[in-house]
Amino acid sequence: MTDLLAFTITISATTVAWYAAIVATISVAVGGYAVWRDRARLKVLATPNMRLIEAVGAFSTDEDLIFVEAANVGRRPICLGIVWFESADVKPPGGLLVQSKWAPSSKIAEGERATMKCRQGDIDLSRLTGVAVRDATGRVWRGKIKRGD
Repeated sequence: MTDLLAFTITISATTVAWYAAIVATISVAVGGYAVWRDRARLKVLATPNMRLIEAVGAFSTDEDLIFVEAANVGRRPICLGIVWFESADVKPPGGLLVQSKWAPSSKIAEGERATMKCRQGDIDLSRLTGVAVRDATGRVWRGKIKRGD
């Protein structure tokens, strides 16, 4: 009876090598995905022809404004810096610099957004090609200008 229960399992070196290669490949893929998902990402959008319902600071209710919105869609906090509009008239890296402050603050965490208001004034919207935001690390995030088509 004991002879029937006795058996041996042999594992070759090739089998161990294949198992190690598969596990290592899966580990690299999972680690790479975690790093990719955990990066900083910013979505930028400029909306022209906006008006305020109530006067806020230096902005009145009877002037057209451009709202620049920066939304943190990544997993890392981002410190927002300067903003400029890219124009067909000015070659990169130049543009029309926006002088205003981010509201509520310049640091936005995951899932938060900040808005900057600027006067539309004499800006020819048809000449603008995009909007750009530079963060504290020097990375430039580009976005679109919402058109009223």
